[in-house]
This record gives sequence, structure tokens and C-alpha cells, in this order.
Amino acid sequence: MTSFYSQFAQYYELIFPFREATYSFLKSYAEEKSARVLDLGCGSGHYVGRFAREGFSAVGIDLDEQMIAFAQKTYPAARFIRMNLSEISRLEERFDLIFSIGNVVPHLKSEYLKSFVKNVTAAAKEGGYWIVQMINWDYVIRNKGMSFPIIERPEHKLQFIREYSDVSAETVTFHTILKQNGKTIFEQKTPLYPIPTEKFLELHRKYGFESVAQYSDFKKSSFNKEESKSVVFVFRKS
Repeated sequence: MTSFYSQFAQYYELIFPFREATYSFLKSYAEEKSARVLDLGCGSGHYVGRFAREGFSAVGIDLDEQMIAFAQKTYPAARFIRMNLSEISRLEERFDLIFSIGNVVPHLKSEYLKSFVKNVTAAAKEGGYWIVQMINWDYVIRNKGMSFPIIERPEHKLQFIREYSDVSAETVTFHTILKQNGKTIFEQKTPLYPIPTEKFLELHRKYGFESVAQYSDFKKSSFNKEESKSVVFVFRKS
């Protein structure tokens, strides 16, 4: 069966456009143009494409075949690989900056999280940065769910609806709906695996990362574990 993300590829950049503030934040941790950059769960590839256009050696991985095909066609200066997050140990390069944004990491089942972080450590250069954006799971679990504001694209008559429900400490249902002209064209319920903040920090300490900062967004707004709806972790390989 075709995945939601495969069907969604042609709409991805309309719903989640390139954001200059996000790129500026990421780029601030890639200190030199010689830096090697890796995007885990790159989607349509626009941040990898921008890094490549500005002279960085940039690689993006994503599991979805349609997303990778779109990225390769749209951003030929970058390198894109179809790969599961759990397979990054196959990469031979070592990177100055690794990032994963858009709540990608919680798609990993809990039993794979330790080996994933260990593999990220191995893929990072000494002193390299690892940036992760995800939902603040402490907030979602405490409130037993969360809905997002509907994303509207009137010029394309699109509405994108997201909701977290069926919340437990082990799994959360991510319900997504894309509508056009008021008609549902895609809908899917995906299991996600919540990662509380302290657990995530402890795991990274165990595998050789130091926590540099935590923000609630890419504008560096302060993070509050009880109130913020999202979190951006910045780690450095020590």
C-alpha cells in the first residue's frame, strides 16, 4: 500500500515551506563552508538543497521513495539516499552537523532508539553538532493529546489537519488529514513513540553528547517542559 508520505510528496513544500529562520538556526552550527551536513528524515529536501547551493557538502536521507525522488530532481547539487533512520551506520562519512527536524525521530520504535543515538554519535565528528526538533512529549502526555492549528493554503484550496490522540506512555496516534476544496484527499493514522525530555537527555549523555541548549522553536524562544508544545535540542559530541 502506498504510504501517506508518498502520496503527500507533491504537496509537502506547500504545507511545510522552506523557512529562512530554520535554515539560519541550522547553519549557525555549521561553522565553515567545508562542513559536512546530514539531514535525517529530509522529506522533500529543501534544507539539504540550500546547504548544497551555498557550498556545503550536504546529504539527506529519507525512507520514502517519492520524497527522495522529488528531492533528487529538485535539488541536484545535494546527495539524497533512500534509507531508514536505523540504517545510518551504513554511512561512511563523518559529519560536522547532523539534524532531524519535523518530529521525525519519534517514528522510531522505542527498542531502536538507543542504537539510533549510538549510530548518530558514530556519524558525528568530534565537536560536531546534533540538532533534533520534536514535539514536547511531556506536554502531550500530561494533556492526553494535542491538536495543531489547521494549516491553510487558500491559493491551492488546501487544508492540513493534525492531531495527537490515544496517548499512552508507549505510543501515540498521529492523525493527519489533507483536504482540497473541502474534500479529504489523504488521511492516515500513524503510531508514534513518545520520548520524554529527561529520557532523551539521559540517553544522549550516555552515548557521548553534551546538551548545549534547548529551545521551543528555531527563533530560540525559551523552552518550558510543562508548557511548550515543541522542543529543539542542540547536542555537541564531546
